[in-house]
Amino acid sequence: MEYKLAKQLKDAGFPRDKCSMIWKTGNAGFSIDSPLKFPTLEELIDACEGKMYLLIHGLNIWSATGCEDDELFSAKTPIEAVAKLWLELNKK
Repeated sequence: MEYKLAKQLKDAGFPRDKCSMIWKTGNAGFSIDSPLKFPTLEELIDACEGKMYLLIHGLNIWSATGCEDDELFSAKTPIEAVAKLWLELNKK
């Protein structure tokens, strides 16, 4: 998962206690003193609370969509596609 997307999840309130992975590579704005946690694919799917309808792979891209929406959230990896869907489902 890209640092920027992990930061968006954190800023949007994704529960840190539901995250088991830690961002370990150095990036602009990243400090070893304050590691950024991010969820696994399974943790993201669970956090969508049954509102994820479909996760598909085709032509080197992954797409996720919710139950109440036809919009596809696409990315290079399944975790990033579901993260984008979670962000949409949890807009404040």
